[in-house]
Amino acid sequence: MTHYFLLETSEKTICQRTIIVWNNMILRKSTKILFMVMICSYSYILFYINKIIQKHPTNLSIFQHYFNNRYFHQSDELQKQITLKLSTSCKEKQNLVFIKCMKCATETMATVIRRFGYTRNLSFVLPVGTHIYLGWPYLMEKIDYRPPSCKNCSTAYNILMEHSIYNRSIMRSLMPKDTVYITSIREPYDRFLSTFHYFKIKDYVVLNETDYVSQYLNDYHKYEAIYKSKTFSEHYCIPRNFSLTENLMAHCLGVPLGFPAGRKSIASYSTEEITRYLQDLDNEFSLVMIVEYFYESLILLRRLMCWKTKDIIFRKVNIGGYRKTDVSNNRQTEQNRQLYKSYSRIDYILYDHFKRALLEKIKQQTPDFFDEVNHFRKVQAEVTEFCDNFYQNKSTKKCISVNQTSWDNAFNYTGEDCKLMYTNLLTAMQNRYDSVMGKLTVLPQSTDRRTC
Repeated sequence: MTHYFLLETSEKTICQRTIIVWNNMILRKSTKILFMVMICSYSYILFYINKIIQKHPTNLSIFQHYFNNRYFHQSDELQKQITLKLSTSCKEKQNLVFIKCMKCATETMATVIRRFGYTRNLSFVLPVGTHIYLGWPYLMEKIDYRPPSCKNCSTAYNILMEHSIYNRSIMRSLMPKDTVYITSIREPYDRFLSTFHYFKIKDYVVLNETDYVSQYLNDYHKYEAIYKSKTFSEHYCIPRNFSLTENLMAHCLGVPLGFPAGRKSIASYSTEEITRYLQDLDNEFSLVMIVEYFYESLILLRRLMCWKTKDIIFRKVNIGGYRKTDVSNNRQTEQNRQLYKSYSRIDYILYDHFKRALLEKIKQQTPDFFDEVNHFRKVQAEVTEFCDNFYQNKSTKKCISVNQTSWDNAFNYTGEDCKLMYTNLLTAMQNRYDSVMGKLTVLPQSTDRRTC
């Protein structure tokens, strides 16, 4: 019990209690002195550790694992109390940039991040007018976003998360110094399939065969040229000469690939040179989530940002239904995957690099990491079922209750929470902005730089 008690008391209080014990003991003077020195030293060390954790929460998991598992074998209930005390001691982070790589579960993540900021009335970097992009697929410019809605705030913006191309200098000029940079990526061939079907690429290039994915990949440059020749008005929000299929994740993360015309390209660089470039990117991002490890990534996000479990509950959005009907047999799929890998080499280098980084982050977590992942899976499933029933008027419950765990306090999820989850919060935030600042005039864009 001593080490748990120390989290709530001071070094002075512990020493006072030690003196009481000391006075009641029948020991020789030398033994009393030694006992006093040992106990006070021990209490000072734990008190100092507690101060370090409060000042630098990132050290929390190291101390927690060390003390909970190496020296103390307390009851499960006490273990949970200690873990909860430590996990709730860090301060919630509210400043972040989330780079949305197209078709990488980023709109699903938007249901998390928009809701987090909206309920706290944080300031978002919002697209102008009714636009949904911040200049994407071009680098963001001033004409692409609204001025901050809070003129007298110490921080003009808290969150940037609508579609944009990552650029260090542009974004650091807008965001606070303590901003956390996050993104999400996906196995490149799976992302290609999702993009191919979502944007109906086969319709634009007139593919007639049943296995049109294979047809496209086996004559890739021909069909890419046809698609890229289309104008902005011919296919939704995609400018001429821009590829939706080739190295798109790298482009969204700011890797220079020759778009727009005149921009530098590192496409011909060696794997080693590209990896060095990605290492710089790695240093700038605190977390690169991987869709194939979505739940693990969300728990890493929660721990990184000191958020609550309720904050990371999500709703799946823009889920493609093509897999059951449109994907060929496994052998053909693997052949297509290898073909696509030759066309999107940089995305594969990027994916492999950040997948290794994510797995390394997971290895560094405390032993209860996968317990938290499994717990969150159950919570997410319960909330999804509750909200689905709520919207279909099948639910007899007003809310569901989630019990206290080692990682968070108990909370309720209500019908009002479900309504917020299903609300188009981008539109709601734009309307909230207009009600405060008034509608702004949207400056016209040049025909060669149109965006949505």
